[in-house]
Amino acid sequence: AVLPSPIEPTTALAAPLSIPAAADPASLAVPFATDPQVTRPEKVAYTYKNVANRYTGVVRQEDFLAACAQLSLPLSANTVASIFRRCDRDKDDLLSVDEWRWMCEMHPAVLESLYFRVRDGEDAAALQERLGEAEVQLSVFLAKEQTTAVALQTAAAAASAQDLRLSQQGARLAEKTTTLRHQEDAALALDEAVRRAETEVRIRENEAKLCAERERQLAEDAEEAAAAALRAQAFLDDKRHIALHTVQSLALREEELVGRTDHIAKLQEQNKVMLESRSEIKASLFAEEGNIPTKARRVADTLAVCDASVNATTSVEAMEGDAVRRVRDLAEEVAAAERQRTREADNYADAMRRAAEMEHAVASAHADVQTVQKQVTQLREEHAAYTHRRRVVEQQEKPLLEEELRLRQQRDLLALRHQETREHTPGPRSPPCRTHIHTTAHYSP
Repeated sequence: AVLPSPIEPTTALAAPLSIPAAADPASLAVPFATDPQVTRPEKVAYTYKNVANRYTGVVRQEDFLAACAQLSLPLSANTVASIFRRCDRDKDDLLSVDEWRWMCEMHPAVLESLYFRVRDGEDAAALQERLGEAEVQLSVFLAKEQTTAVALQTAAAAASAQDLRLSQQGARLAEKTTTLRHQEDAALALDEAVRRAETEVRIRENEAKLCAERERQLAEDAEEAAAAALRAQAFLDDKRHIALHTVQSLALREEELVGRTDHIAKLQEQNKVMLESRSEIKASLFAEEGNIPTKARRVADTLAVCDASVNATTSVEAMEGDAVRRVRDLAEEVAAAERQRTREADNYADAMRRAAEMEHAVASAHADVQTVQKQVTQLREEHAAYTHRRRVVEQQEKPLLEEELRLRQQRDLLALRHQETREHTPGPRSPPCRTHIHTTAHYSP
């Protein structure tokens, strides 16, 4: 049998019920025939399966009473017992499938009430189960949303702390960058000073080369002067030897040349000339000897200036090395700070990514909560609508059942009177009345 979905509302149950004017009890079941896809035999089998004892498979009187009481059928216990005894044709206190089918033919309103109450009970149980599951899921999603919100707050706090640390690292890095810029400026100034010192050193080297050239020239001049002095000394020695030889010769020949006054005078004049030349040579030698120390002192002063320039260049190079080392150390510190800042930035980016993921999870959880809340609200509305329809059906069902039982009692009473009249009246048997023919044709098994 094709049964409707538990959450699909039955439109016919929401429609107002009205008691038909016909006296036929079968017509009273029309307002309850809300599911055209389910036939009467299927309803009979469905209700019998749900009312019958699950161990024996048949319907006992206590089973029928318990089912009517459990389903809140608006019939008294005496009425239910009367219906059971009337339909128990073999009087074994059990209703078989055929007897149950006979009871459903005799009381179609009871069949429809039992069928829709059992089906609505299953629908209500399923709806209640879905509602419970939705509420549990809603509580789970609310807890998840709260946990995710707490995690988001923690991540936001961590991101704020990371941002603060990153800003502090940035401030320290800015300070170190400023210091490095100053150091670079100082290094540039020192480089400029070094370039100036190198230029001055090159100038001093050129001057030293010039001094060396002058010294070489002076050395050559001194060598030339010494050679000239040696030549003059040799010349003087020669002249002295010549003079001594001449004096000796004169002394030896003085006696011989006493008479040669003119020759002696000439010799004296020659001696005078020789003495004058000797004086000149000595004066030139003394002049040359006086110029050599002056030139040597000049060369020594030039060499001292060159040594001072070289020492200054060495000190400048040492200062440049210290500055370069300081700049290199500061550059390494700045690079380490930059790497630390990069790590802090990566950590901050990770924290922001985790915060974004947390926000996405919170948004997803909030959307899930809203979806579940909508489902819970829809299920509650459906449950409320089902409860309202059930209450309306129960209110309209009771007079229908009472009317059906009243009509059934009237039919039985009319049948009993007709039978008594037929037994007490002699003559040919009259045909049954129209009402009896109609009800018998309708309720025949």
